Amino acid sequence: MKPIARSALACGALALMVWAAPASAVQAGDPAPGFTLPAVDAEAAPIALADYRGKVLYLEFWSSWCVPCRRSMPELDALRANWPQEKFEVVGLNLDTHRPDAVRFLERVSIGYPNALDLGGGTARRYGVSALPAAFIINAEGVVELVLKGAQTEDFTLINGVVESLVSR
Repeated sequence: MKPIARSALACGALALMVWAAPASAVQAGDPAPGFTLPAVDAEAAPIALADYRGKVLYLEFWSSWCVPCRRSMPELDALRANWPQEKFEVVGLNLDTHRPDAVRFLERVSIGYPNALDLGGGTARRYGVSALPAAFIINAEGVVELVLKGAQTEDFTLINGVVESLVSR
């Protein structure tokens, strides 16, 4: 099998796994579903939603094959730099089926925020992810404030405004 065909099959399998989202996707006003996932960096501690309680959190589901994900990551890193880390954080949840794919991707796209592996897509299904990148802005109390499906760089004006209003509360 040619590499491109194998890659296309892997993307199709991931799409079937993740896109089989529950009918009740997470919406603004819902409590954010908790998770504890391994970090992409095998040497780092697991990443848990509970670790960010008290902070505004921008949570983005992404994959190495997602072109809009690649474009948004540097902007998310810049967004993260706008506020102190004790008030705001960005966390990425990778949906690749193999850790090395995520590791290679992050070696090429230099970002400073933490990234976890959602191997099997269980967390993505609980959030109702149906397109990538999918983003959730979660307030300091753990409630989802904004859901962005298929988030694009054009959304950063809206994102910046929502984060600013939550951080300044």
